[in-house]
Amino acid sequence: MRTLVLAASLSVLPSCAWEPPTDFYDTGAHQGVIMGHVVVVGPEVPADVFVLLYDADNPGPPDGLGSPINFDVVPEEMFEPDGLGSWSAPYGFTQVPGGRYLISGLHDTDGDFSPAVDIAGGSTCGDWGGGYVGVVEAEDGSTGFDTIPIELEEGDLMEGVPVAIQLPIPLEKPAFSILG
Repeated sequence: MRTLVLAASLSVLPSCAWEPPTDFYDTGAHQGVIMGHVVVVGPEVPADVFVLLYDADNPGPPDGLGSPINFDVVPEEMFEPDGLGSWSAPYGFTQVPGGRYLISGLHDTDGDFSPAVDIAGGSTCGDWGGGYVGVVEAEDGSTGFDTIPIELEEGDLMEGVPVAIQLPIPLEKPAFSILG
């Protein structure tokens, strides 16, 4: 009897088809990668740096109220001096769908920033900021540097996208306390 049950079980095995699990959120679209180096100019010693990716139509503060759609944390120990007084380290974003994006960077001097916690999501006095910048023309015809969007096609690999951090943050973000 046991032989008959075992033989019957083995005869069913070749007819079974295994289907790999599928991710509920998988759209099937090819995802892109953005990578480059973040260069910190200004602070005497490096600290952790957050490189933040925003939808260009929904920028983060101070230009808008958007939240980062992706971010990379570059630990202070990754930075190497370049001999000119600045520090450099690689960063990268993966799983980026095609679109227009803004990249900003934050040198978290005092170690109190968190892109995942709203109350700790802003820079504070003493931090340094920057981003992916380019030359832009003002309405009066003058030119200057400002954050500019980048365009990523579906599944593209963008290499060598620089992020420059060189602006000190002179203001503390607003705070309040509950009395009583």
